Amino acid sequence: MAYNHLSIEEREEIQELLWQKKSIRHIAVVLGRSPSSVSREIKKNNPPLRNKYTPRLAHQRAVTKRSIRGVPKLEQDTEMYQYVVYHLKLGWSPEQIALVRGDILS
Repeated sequence: MAYNHLSIEEREEIQELLWQKKSIRHIAVVLGRSPSSVSREIKKNNPPLRNKYTPRLAHQRAVTKRSIRGVPKLEQDTEMYQYVVYHLKLGWSPEQIALVRGDILS
């Protein structure tokens, strides 16, 4: 069985049903999804400061996360990439670079 990502319409339906104080199981039945999928979606996208599910923000986060999935960290962070290349050219080992870079980031 193939997994289908939640659509923006499904996320908006989740928000509407949460406003109506419906249970996670009820929401899952309405969407035709498993309760665990609905529960994970709500927990993952319910920011503690706002304390409410926001479907547009949740959808944008999901799309962004999917777009960078599988992209190596060095390709995501140009500053880190330049740092690593520079020190490799100086003859540093990857272990030395990771150790020093870890100290800088901490």
